[in-house]
Amino acid sequence: MSSHPVFDRPEFDYTHCVYDDDKASLATSIRAVVRRYDTFLDQELFPAQHTYADTLDRFEGWKLRFDSDRVSQLMAEFRQFPCMNDPTEGITEQIYRREGYYPKFLSVVADNDSCITMSTHNNLSHLDPRYRFTDEQGNQRMLAYEVLPYEDDFSRWEVLSKYQSLGCPIGNANYLKRCIVIPKTDLFRSEGGNFWSRRYFGKFDVVAMARADL
Repeated sequence: MSSHPVFDRPEFDYTHCVYDDDKASLATSIRAVVRRYDTFLDQELFPAQHTYADTLDRFEGWKLRFDSDRVSQLMAEFRQFPCMNDPTEGITEQIYRREGYYPKFLSVVADNDSCITMSTHNNLSHLDPRYRFTDEQGNQRMLAYEVLPYEDDFSRWEVLSKYQSLGCPIGNANYLKRCIVIPKTDLFRSEGGNFWSRRYFGKFDVVAMARADL
């Protein structure tokens, strides 16, 4: 029995906003990249997902790992929602986007090296371990902040306090000068207040990198 082909998911080219040195110009840049990402979902990702779904329909091997109802559900979700992954993983990570609206976005606040590497590679595995925390099941998680860096309510001191309450060894706000902006998916869970977390690392769309100290 032949194995199914790997999903060649389109990659989004992030916007480097670090040289936007005031909130007004940063807001303009991030709003522009949000529009560009929304177009990417419709014109690049969705067509690729539909093509891959048609391909998967012709391969039976991967379906044997799940019951038929689960396969049908996975395929229906993959055809209906923009996803970070593909159905062969047994779960679809769906990008939040209400009809007629742009996707929701979150900020991951960290150090410069982590942010530039995550952005360049579209991969959250490059987040320095200092910025990860361990949940009640012993899984490492990434903290995300629902306030974007150009918004008046954005506070790296609030982020610092949350990191410290979760046991992350972040001594002061000088370690929180950069952030990446990423789309929110259905695999994020609430951590209270303005915070969310995600258990999984690996490949993920990064739409922008920006200063967190404006």
